[in-house]
Amino acid sequence: MEGYTANRKLTFTIYGKETRPANRKVEYVSETLGSTSPGEPQLIVDNSLAPGQQVKVQSSHTGLRSRLWKVVTVDGVEQERTLLSTDSYNASKAIYRVGPALPAIVAPDPNVPAPTEAAPAEPAP
Repeated sequence: MEGYTANRKLTFTIYGKETRPANRKVEYVSETLGSTSPGEPQLIVDNSLAPGQQVKVQSSHTGLRSRLWKVVTVDGVEQERTLLSTDSYNASKAIYRVGPALPAIVAPDPNVPAPTEAAPAEPAP
């Protein structure tokens, strides 16, 4: 037996003499039963970031429910189907750290007179 990794893929090779009949085939079939959306990303305000800046903390993942079957065929005809497992994988939202919002800039209303400075008060006699 040997194992190696290449391009983020793990591969094992098992050497030996095949003793099973050539017309018999075993497959593992995954069946997806349903999925759950991860929903909208979660945003965490981080005042150490510049306004508008965003840093990904976690990627989103769709939730899944699935089953794994072992299927045995002989001469192409299914002889056996065995349920090996039923699994659930929770959905998770993407999470981002975001810079604070820019302060709103409000343009002056031309219909409102500008405040005037009050004249200094006369000293009392």
